Amino acid sequence: MSNPYRHPERGHVYRRCVMCGRPFRVCNSQLARRSAKFCTVRCYHAALRAFSEALASDRLGLILGRAMYDEEVHTDVL
Repeated sequence: MSNPYRHPERGHVYRRCVMCGRPFRVCNSQLARRSAKFCTVRCYHAALRAFSEALASDRLGLILGRAMYDEEVHTDVL
């Protein structure tokens, strides 16, 4: 077993799932390779499905919210 004082960057952290808000444990090395946002593959697929349905039904503006609204306002003023 390695000394934790010698390698402080090793270990795990807890993050919250973007989809369900449940805390889950992620290894620091996984965070370095990719950003962990979902606790399970099921939450990842649910988020992907919700995003694609919103894109297909033209509700993406509601999801992205104010960012798209601000762009429209600034283009109308110019």
